[in-house]
Amino acid sequence: GSESGTESGPTTVTIDWVIAPYDDVTVRVGDRVEFEYSPYHNVYVHPTHDCDTDGRVPVSDEGDGRGTYDFVEAGTVTFA
Repeated sequence: GSESGTESGPTTVTIDWVIAPYDDVTVRVGDRVEFEYSPYHNVYVHPTHDCDTDGRVPVSDEGDGRGTYDFVEAGTVTFA
């Protein structure tokens, strides 16, 4: 991914969203993660921290091509 912003302000981390394993990414409260992808992909937050669909929350849908998630509190967030 790429980052933009200043050291003191929020940053945006851009992730090229494809079907692949990802390394962990650390961001701060106030930062944003932007997912960019081709058709037929989507992005969900998975509170179970795996790909279980129970309680998943949509970030973006297949037709969007892009989705963003703003970090408003500290913690681990799993996307799939």
